[in-house]
Amino acid sequence: TLHRLLKRLAGGLASAENAWMQQAVFGGRDLVSGSHWRRVLPRCHFWLDYAGVPQPRADGTLSYAIGSIDAADAEAMQRAVYSIPAYVEASSLMLILAPNAQHADQADRTCDLVSWRRRGWCRVE
Repeated sequence: TLHRLLKRLAGGLASAENAWMQQAVFGGRDLVSGSHWRRVLPRCHFWLDYAGVPQPRADGTLSYAIGSIDAADAEAMQRAVYSIPAYVEASSLMLILAPNAQHADQADRTCDLVSWRRRGWCRVE
């Protein structure tokens, strides 16, 4: 999904809407056009928050580890979370890729843009 989107953005074939809060607070454009993406994408650097912060699973284990979360894991997660504002502050664009998907650990739960918006730090970003 990310690869397909980046190819479309690089070709100027897709646009992205600014969040309403960004528009209200910063007076930004309501749409980042395909031509803008085509122009800026070659100079972009990406930080993927789900890859930069260890993700706990519903069973209490980390997505990259075997066993339950110990104090060192919890501390690493906390440091990673505390670093998020630095990445956000250095950003001029933020792309939210939140396709409809079934939660990996909870079969009865769907993940999408609505569930992303419910997460506290996502709303702050």
